[in-house]
Amino acid sequence: MPDPAPGPGSGKGPNSYVPKPRFDYKAPSIIAEHKYLAIIFLLAITAASVYLFKAPHKPLTIEPPPPPPVYIEPIPERPAADSHAGRS
Repeated sequence: MPDPAPGPGSGKGPNSYVPKPRFDYKAPSIIAEHKYLAIIFLLAITAASVYLFKAPHKPLTIEPPPPPPVYIEPIPERPAADSHAGRS
């Protein structure tokens, strides 16, 4: 079976005519395609940062450690002066 004769728009032959596009196609960016999701995402980040900034923060103070316990040994009582009187 022979190939069919090329038509005027087939791109083959000396008399073929291929129209040029009016403009070059540019794919939409992700932000332009999902702009509502981007707006919601930005609002969520803004709200979270405001919430965390205004949240009460515990002051970071480092307390000194308590002094170590000191053990004081009781001093034994001295014998009374009556013990010397019995020697004479």
